Amino acid sequence: MNKMGRAIERMMCMDDAAWQRHANPWSGWTRVATAPLIGLAVWSRVWFGWWSLIPTMVVFAWIWINPRAFPRPKSVDNWMSRGVLGERIWLAGEPGTIADHHRRVRVSSRQGASLRGQLMVRGSFGCVRSYRRLISLQDRAIG
Repeated sequence: MNKMGRAIERMMCMDDAAWQRHANPWSGWTRVATAPLIGLAVWSRVWFGWWSLIPTMVVFAWIWINPRAFPRPKSVDNWMSRGVLGERIWLAGEPGTIADHHRRVRVSSRQGASLRGQLMVRGSFGCVRSYRRLISLQDRAIG
């Protein structure tokens, strides 16, 4: 597993059981729906000042709880479940696990993900652009 993938998994305390629960489509879709909330929570500093840390911490707590909030899916034969399991493979980044024609997309998505925080702070356009890139990678990986 690459260093960044290991760090993300450690920070999120993602073990096999958490990944299996996160494969529930409800978990995946509510995670995607969280993106605008991150931008709104961070932007709320303009209105609330230091009090904006409260909604920001609530959103980040939800991001941590989300993979554990739903039961294991009965089937992973759906787009979102396969995408979440593909995310695990993507984070591992081990040789031979990603098709060669996806390597360029993986590198560009990793670079985009590292910029995601900066883009989301700059507004909803950055948030939409960032998630579009990740959803596109997910679709290519499982399609």
